[in-house]
Amino acid sequence: MSPRYSLNGCSFSQIAASIYLLLRYALKEKNMENQFLIKNTMTDMRALSATEITALQNGTYDGVELLGYYEKGDTAAPIIYYLAPISPDPGADDGGRQEVHLR
Repeated sequence: MSPRYSLNGCSFSQIAASIYLLLRYALKEKNMENQFLIKNTMTDMRALSATEITALQNGTYDGVELLGYYEKGDTAAPIIYYLAPISPDPGADDGGRQEVHLR
């Protein structure tokens, strides 16, 4: 008969199972860090589902990574969008026709 090990009344297998669950949870949390919702085009981004919007608002995703504007790969690099505060109200979507001048 093999010796039984215990710690505070817990068997070795119970402790091992607890450690496994903790490591699994920690790895899942680490893998979710700096995650972006990936969209191929601006049309895809404008069609975000309610679930995707909620995930952005609650911090599940850091932002949206856009892989192209009209089609995937038509930009020099992916474009990263972050959730911005809605105060003050930015106004109606103008379809991207608003010009921004940088100095």
